[in-house]
Amino acid sequence: MRKKIGECLIQAGLITEEDLQTALAEHKRTGERVGVVLVRMNLATEKQIAKALALQLGFPYINLAENPPDPTAVVLIPKEVALKRVCIAVGLEKNLLTVAMSDPLLFSLVQDLEFQTGYRIKQVVATRGDINDAIQTGYPDKALMRTTPESRSELAVAQPQRARTAAPAVEVPTGETALARRAEE
Repeated sequence: MRKKIGECLIQAGLITEEDLQTALAEHKRTGERVGVVLVRMNLATEKQIAKALALQLGFPYINLAENPPDPTAVVLIPKEVALKRVCIAVGLEKNLLTVAMSDPLLFSLVQDLEFQTGYRIKQVVATRGDINDAIQTGYPDKALMRTTPESRSELAVAQPQRARTAAPAVEVPTGETALARRAEE
């Protein structure tokens, strides 16, 4: 039987039993996850929670600031999907796409990404903050894919609307054609 995240944090000496009891009471009151409560109450950092979660669940932890995502992998997941689902592709080897996510137990996300990309997905754990930072810095402007009516309002601030023309507004270098085409599908 796997240990609960609070027990992992106590064993690592990051929180006390009293801290855990306080967080559990708040968890029961709000319904938030225990890790979120611990961070909000400044009893643990997001990074400590992510590392404990990775250890608890048996997934690798990745620090995206120290190990930035491979740009050729990043564009395999549309930016609006990455923003909405808080995930980012970090590497691609053969038919295995490694994806950083703050909650690796989102199996529906894994299934959706496998269907959308055509690759098998390997989950790694990263902090929500690191993932959001990597999304903001990792996507080239042209990777802002087609917007759906639902995502248009969220993305309008990040990318001003351009008038549509018959010819593409951005020239794609020859080596990036396949990636750009795949990302638009």
